[in-house]
Amino acid sequence: MRKQLIALLLSILMVTALLPTAWAENGEAVTETTQSEIATRATGDVAIDSTNFPDANFLAFVDTLAHADPAYFTAAEIADITEIDCGYKNIATLQGIALFTSLERLNCQDNELDSIDVSMMPSLRVLDCHSNPLAGTVMFHENLEELEIWNSQIE
Repeated sequence: MRKQLIALLLSILMVTALLPTAWAENGEAVTETTQSEIATRATGDVAIDSTNFPDANFLAFVDTLAHADPAYFTAAEIADITEIDCGYKNIATLQGIALFTSLERLNCQDNELDSIDVSMMPSLRVLDCHSNPLAGTVMFHENLEELEIWNSQIE
């Protein structure tokens, strides 16, 4: 009986190992290509979605930045973005901006921002956030060299 049970378990393991298709969460077949793409996503790529960029206006702007895949920035594409000019876009929050790890200049003037936190962005040198209703806090890294906050409530 014990040998039969072991033989049955081994048979099940061999059959499942030989199955050519995996299944995604939505029940659709995952091909080898998409399995490879999924593995690539774990290497520092950033999804262009409302989880990473919850402000719809900021998400729409981020989607206009150069990227090959319509749903993701590769780690290399993120590293190449050193300047962002997202002024005049009615953005209420810049949540997700810290994902741009090589960013040196950020112009977010004339939006709807009441606070800004770029304290985890040591490469950021210039922050222009003037003409926002900044009633909250503006937090920045000690490496910041230039800050423009005129025409706001915290002048």
